[in-house]
Amino acid sequence: MARDLLGENYPGVAGTDRYSAYTWLTWRQFCWSHLLRDFQKILERGSDSYPIGWNLKLQADYLLVLWARVRDGTLPYADFLTEFPAVQTLIRSWLTAGLSASSSRTVVTCRQLLDGDASLWRFATVSRVEPTNNSANGRYAIR
Repeated sequence: MARDLLGENYPGVAGTDRYSAYTWLTWRQFCWSHLLRDFQKILERGSDSYPIGWNLKLQADYLLVLWARVRDGTLPYADFLTEFPAVQTLIRSWLTAGLSASSSRTVVTCRQLLDGDASLWRFATVSRVEPTNNSANGRYAIR
């Protein structure tokens, strides 16, 4: 269905959830609203998943606050780019920690996100790409 809508060789960045029907896309942006829900699920598993989910959610919330400020003009993009690497490093670190969790579901989620690393961050480097697909208004960035 998505392939029919976007075309076989879609040249833009599509904001999507992590549903497998989108894996054929070369350029994706995983939706951070969906990721927040995934991080909440990790947190709710308790045990050693709790601090992983809590910290992922904390960093994701902060990242989205920063981006909202870029979008509304209260934070210059250059300042966002100064702060971004630290947040990115922490998120990657907690995802890596999740690979050793006792919950196999936490391990699978963290592995999938690490495997799709580039699709986590496209919004930060590609013009007009948003970190969520909440607007879902058909506006996609073209490389």
